[in-house]
Amino acid sequence: MKADLQSKGGTQSGVFWLLVLTTISGLVTTYSSREVIEVFRVIAGAIVVFAVIRVFRKVRVSQSLMVALGLYLVAFFYAVAVAGLTNGLEVTGPNLLLDFAITGCAIVLFAAQFHLSGYVFPARFIVWFSIYGVSGILLTYLLGGLTLDLPPQFVFEVGSDQIGREETYSLMLTGFFSIAAIFATVGMLRSGFGYRGLRYGLLTLLFLALAVLAGGRGELIAGLFVILLALLDDRRLRKPALLLFFVLAGSLVLFGSMPMVDDFGVLERFRSLFEGDYSYRDVLLGQVVDLLINEPRCFLIGCGPSYFQVYYSYDFGLYPHNHFAEAVVIFGFPLVSIAVGLATRGAFLYYRKTREFDLFLLFFIYSLIVGLKTGYFLGNWILNAGMLFFIGFCFERELHALKHGRLSSLVCKHESVS
Repeated sequence: MKADLQSKGGTQSGVFWLLVLTTISGLVTTYSSREVIEVFRVIAGAIVVFAVIRVFRKVRVSQSLMVALGLYLVAFFYAVAVAGLTNGLEVTGPNLLLDFAITGCAIVLFAAQFHLSGYVFPARFIVWFSIYGVSGILLTYLLGGLTLDLPPQFVFEVGSDQIGREETYSLMLTGFFSIAAIFATVGMLRSGFGYRGLRYGLLTLLFLALAVLAGGRGELIAGLFVILLALLDDRRLRKPALLLFFVLAGSLVLFGSMPMVDDFGVLERFRSLFEGDYSYRDVLLGQVVDLLINEPRCFLIGCGPSYFQVYYSYDFGLYPHNHFAEAVVIFGFPLVSIAVGLATRGAFLYYRKTREFDLFLLFFIYSLIVGLKTGYFLGNWILNAGMLFFIGFCFERELHALKHGRLSSLVCKHESVS
């Protein structure tokens, strides 16, 4: 019993530091902040590796972990083999091992933590991530990345140097504070209407305000949508949540058409979105369709990672900017369709088991929405690991149902989660 508790605690810490590892880069604003954050990334990575080793030494490997990890290894090495034939490795090579390691560690820790406690993200993560979010604000301010003038603004020193002009927004920084707002929202809902609930409510507003200030529209929309989903999951707040949603949507449309919009980066970017500026993503998506039409083998069996860039002679950064469109190019439509179907079923079974949109499911949905507009496939670590975790969970529940002589849970809806 003591060993189980120790393993549970070590796995929890590993999962949390995995979150730190995969989100802390969003806090890079100045060169000073980048140096400090690189140190924290190394520390987080070391803790994650230690936690994974501990899982294999101390925790019984579950069926879901064996399935998820086995499928991941097969899919990864298949993609690498195909990329070797299509010259995709020349483009994606430098990031390949890091992407492989982080996603693999995430799969192990997600499955192990769920096996030990029934949740991937335990309730204490609300407090931990809130402290992490506030610490991120202080770190950014102390290292010159945030000024408190009127209005306050972020200083994107690194981003400005990278593009050769003044940068006015950061997708990753918006994402960091949107995720922090999601955790704080769940804390508010679980704490009720007392002092603790008020404290988390104020933190939610603070994190959302900073997400708006950071200027990324897609990450902000994803964060607001997931927060709405969390509010709708609480029956007491469904009507106020819907009212708030329509007020926010109307405000974006109204303020987006006003002349003062140029003074607010995120509103200006929303106005350009309403005017049809999709930041070249529509062009890239159209080119994916053209590639799949002109190269039927990519549609059927896949052409490996970075073949899109090879085909159009693009640099690595011009990936399709749509997780599932790029997945079809890599693995082919049939395989991706099966994987999406199984992951969807697994996510549904997970929801039925936890009986709520818990922290992990909300975070996964956020990653899914963001993955529809940004991020290269292999670098979407949490989204890929989450899908494979849900596929493994789906197989585990189906095997459980068959072992006990019931019909498949694909037909018999309720028994498979009993």
